[in-house]
Order: sequence, then C-alpha cells, then structure tokens
Amino acid sequence: MKTTTGSLAALALLGVLAGCGSTDSGADSGSGADSAPDSGSDDTSAGDAASAPAADELCPAELPDDGDGGFGVTDPATEAPDLAPVDRAWVCQYESRNGWQLVGEPVEVPQDDLAGIEESLTGLEPSDPDQMCTEELGPRWLLVTADEQGDLTGVSVDGFGCRSVRLTDSPDSTVPGRASGGGLVEGTLSAPGDLAQELSTIHGG
Repeated sequence: MKTTTGSLAALALLGVLAGCGSTDSGADSGSGADSAPDSGSDDTSAGDAASAPAADELCPAELPDDGDGGFGVTDPATEAPDLAPVDRAWVCQYESRNGWQLVGEPVEVPQDDLAGIEESLTGLEPSDPDQMCTEELGPRWLLVTADEQGDLTGVSVDGFGCRSVRLTDSPDSTVPGRASGGGLVEGTLSAPGDLAQELSTIHGG
C-alpha cells in the first residue's frame, strides 16, 4: 500500500494530539494519586504522635530527687490511692548511680498484661511501718500508665528492700512519693504479690 506525504503528515498530527491527550490525562491522574496517600500519611503520623508520649516524658534520664539521695520518702501513705483505669502502660528501669539513672528504653506493657498490672495497682495500700525488709540494693522500676485521656501517672517500684511503691503525677518533674490529689497519695505503698518482679519480666530483665 502506498502512503502519500499528505497522509504521513495527517498521521503525525494525530500522533501528536493523541500524545498530548494521554500526557494531560496521566498528569491529572498522577496528581490525584499523589495527593491521597500524602493526606492519609499525614493523618496517620499525627495520630501516632498524639497517642504515644515522648520517651523522655515517660522515662526521664534521671528520676527527680528531693535531696535525699534519690531514695524518696519513707513514711507510709495515710490512705490507699484511687487510680484511673489503665489504657496503656510502659516500664522503665533505673539503677542507682549518683541518683537514679535510666537504663535502656521504655518498654510498652503488652495488652495481655494490662489486666494484671491494673489488678496490682488496685491492690495498693499503705506500707506497714513494721515490715521486715532486705538490705540489698537493686533496680528501681518506673511503671508509667496512661488513661483514656492520655494523662500519665508514674508508679515507682523498688526492686529491693521493702519493694516500696511511690506515686508521681509527672514522672519527669515530681519526686516519686510526693504527689497528691487526683487520686494520688503521698508516702510509700505496698503492692500485692511481687509487682517489681512482674515489671522486671515485662521489661526483659
């Protein structure tokens, strides 16, 4: 079949027009595809940031100290606390090195373990002033709980001595055992069972 010069020119023009149409369509399609993932990604990132407190908010590099060497109050609390239900929780480990220094990173409590943690917290009661305690020195555990509103409560648990429990309304600024109000109490508390060992197991210690 013979092709004339006029036919070639017409075909070339059709090819250019077709190319322009597909380019415009592709650009429009690509623009729409790009904008949807970006929007979803931003929403997800914002949600994650809102739901997960910063590591230093959960676990300060050093526990707050009121000048007693970091061991905290020793007087028993005068009443049991009334803590908010636990929605999420994290465990931090501290060692005594010129104050209580953070070791490692926060470990989130698995959902399957939250019920046991909450049961232990519900069973907190004022320490017995006549309790017999061991004299070894071990780690101090900081259990940080968050309620449904994201409000944090710190529960300091000694892994030595009397296994004393102390509460803080702000893990990075309030000395454990000095918080009061909002269901918290000042002084030392005792937990049912071995809460220190439970936290050690969760943290992997």
